[in-house]
Amino acid sequence: HPIPHQLMDPLLGAHMNGNFAILIVGGPIVIGSIIAIAFFFDRKRTQALQDVAEEMGLQFEKQADELTREITVRFELFQKGRRQKSSNLIYGETNGTGVWIFDFQYVTGHGKQQRTTYQTAVCFSSPQLAMPRFSLYREGFMSRIGNSVFGMQDIDFDTHPVFSKMYVLKGDSDLEIREAFHEDLLSFFETQDKNLRVEGDGELLLVYRGGRKVKAPAVKEFLIEGFGIFREFQPMA
Repeated sequence: HPIPHQLMDPLLGAHMNGNFAILIVGGPIVIGSIIAIAFFFDRKRTQALQDVAEEMGLQFEKQADELTREITVRFELFQKGRRQKSSNLIYGETNGTGVWIFDFQYVTGHGKQQRTTYQTAVCFSSPQLAMPRFSLYREGFMSRIGNSVFGMQDIDFDTHPVFSKMYVLKGDSDLEIREAFHEDLLSFFETQDKNLRVEGDGELLLVYRGGRKVKAPAVKEFLIEGFGIFREFQPMA
């Protein structure tokens, strides 16, 4: 038999109130659990990176905003978003070249569209470098639209159509950038993977992959790869 509406309304009300009570009580528990899990993995990553730094004979600092400030003000990557933070800095010097490897994060969007991007970058500092300010990244759909519709800067090389099709290259001085990107350097970048991004400014060179945090066991490999790119930018004998 159907339940009379006189009884149905209280039953529904009690059911809804029960669900509401679960949300009220359970919501903070779920949020607290997520925060605790995130803290656990963050602490685990920090310890793993500290171990990597010790193994390589380099220094380590968990809080890195002050130590990386000189680097971050020089590059395009660090102008993105808001609530920017540098952490897990591994740093030192080898053969006269300064090295910084660190995590970087920033927030974009608002409300439901808010997103935090996590990134690992390696930066080299060497008096052997004297580069114009530039930014290099793989050309994608949005950059092609920007080039064709808005006339965004993209330096191309007639001698290397493959490179020109693969990458967006921009900076303060077209002439100086063309001089810095010699034949061997252009050919080298034609062999690299699609997510590689490189920025340069004077004695500094920054290498990273867009929106990718390097796992702790892969940091040494990432550093070796970065050094390979750094050597390509050194002046030719």
